Amino acid sequence: MEGSLIVWTAIISAYSAHGDANAALRLFGDMLSNGTRPDPVTFTAVLAACAHSGMVDEAWKIFDEMFLKYGIQPSVEHYACMVGVLSQAGMLSEAAEFISKMPIEPNAKVWGAMLHGVSVSGDVELGDLFVIICLEPENTGNYVIMANLYSQAGKWEEAENVGEKMNKIGLKKIPGTSWIETSRGLRSFIARDVSSERSEEMYGMLEGLLGLMKERRVHFAG
Repeated sequence: MEGSLIVWTAIISAYSAHGDANAALRLFGDMLSNGTRPDPVTFTAVLAACAHSGMVDEAWKIFDEMFLKYGIQPSVEHYACMVGVLSQAGMLSEAAEFISKMPIEPNAKVWGAMLHGVSVSGDVELGDLFVIICLEPENTGNYVIMANLYSQAGKWEEAENVGEKMNKIGLKKIPGTSWIETSRGLRSFIARDVSSERSEEMYGMLEGLLGLMKERRVHFAG
């Protein structure tokens, strides 16, 4: 029976990850009809599918049934999913109220779901984001997203204020890091990285490849 649940949950999770909420919910219904009881992981996958597709009513029904019907106490991951459902549907005030009434302490996953919903909706009012930044004052990603949202909305002064706030508390934007697997193990690097002892050799090779690409472009254009 446990193996059957793992298979059901894996397939539901796959549909959820690919944004096919209808298929995920249909499989969830088939699983229940088959007599297989869901576990917390199953509920996380189904709620995540609802968040991707704005299925608010379905998400509420599933969330409520977790404890009432199946005796499963929602964890912070399930609350984060519900915040994602509400905020991505543009129901930011409802999401904020939901967070304020949580019986457990909201963590970074919950606030991250809220911030993602804010970015999806395009609502850049400071009041919608202030709580997030206050509760995660050292999360540079929140500030960057907030500044980008203000910039996209043409609120340049507000975007500049966010940058000034970052500088005031000593935060810097963390460069994006890429990873590559080599014969000597996993290596990380950032744009214009010169930390490797073979940096000069690598950049020389890149210059050579760029030269070849330019030559071929000219050849094909001719």
